[in-house]
Formats: sequence, C-alpha cells, structure tokens
Amino acid sequence: MKDAMEAAGAQFDELFIGAEPATARNTLQSFLQANTDTNYIFTVAGWSAPWAWGVANDMGLSPDVDDEGMTILTVDEGPVSIEGVREGHVLATNSQGFWLQGYAPMEWLYWNKRFGYAPQSDILTGPNIIDSEKADQWADLVRSVFGDQAYEQQNTW
Repeated sequence: MKDAMEAAGAQFDELFIGAEPATARNTLQSFLQANTDTNYIFTVAGWSAPWAWGVANDMGLSPDVDDEGMTILTVDEGPVSIEGVREGHVLATNSQGFWLQGYAPMEWLYWNKRFGYAPQSDILTGPNIIDSEKADQWADLVRSVFGDQAYEQQNTW
C-alpha cells in the first residue's frame, strides 16, 4: 500500500494502533487531531475498520463512503470487512483467496509426489477487490463457509 500510494504521489504515514480497542482508538484520534489533512485510513486488519470508522465519525470527519470526508479501506473477506462495505462504511476490502491457500498447495503436493510436477512460479490466489458491487456475493460465499451464527458473531459493526 505504501509503495502504491507513494507512486501515485499520495502522502502515506504508517501508524501502529495495536490490538486493544481503547488504545487503538486513542492513538488514531491523536494522530487525526495532529494530521488534519488525512483523508483516508487503510486498516491492515478487518476487525480494526470499525474502530477507525468510529473515531473518524466521532470527530465529524464524515467517514461513510461518499464524495466528502474520510475514506476507510481494509483487508480480508471476513464478515466485519464485507459488512463494512455493505453498510457503506468501508470503500473496499480484498480477498486473498483463503480457500485456495489451503487447496492449491495440497493439489501441487499431490501432483509433485505422483507425477513430479512442480509450480513454475508463484501461485496467485488473490487479490480480489470487494467493493459495493461484489459485497452481496461475497457475503453469501463467506456465510456459506462460516455459517450464519459465526458470520453474525464476527460482524462487529
């Protein structure tokens, strides 16, 4: 993300907020108060996207997806990320192909053992950008993997 943003000419700051909600929120709020020109937050854990949105919202930074204020982006195809997109709080998330990360290596191990085949390059299992156009489809897919109860428990919006 840093390389892509810098290549596009966008300023990029890395901020470690931690995994404890109150500390993370306080850290992010302090950063945003000191850096009033910040207009996007990319969280590197889907579960922290609601924290970032909450801080920005409490500060009046208009973090919902529209043409004004703060923009929140996150990662993973977990329920909290997908529902953040569906509810208009997160612009986009991504899938790194979690099902392929388990399936593809087993397939290649079998082919290697049985036939001597080996991959000739890295195997791309993602990324697949999940935006508002794809979020319903992904919600159905992930719900079918996790089950309804687990899906709802992980949605912290």
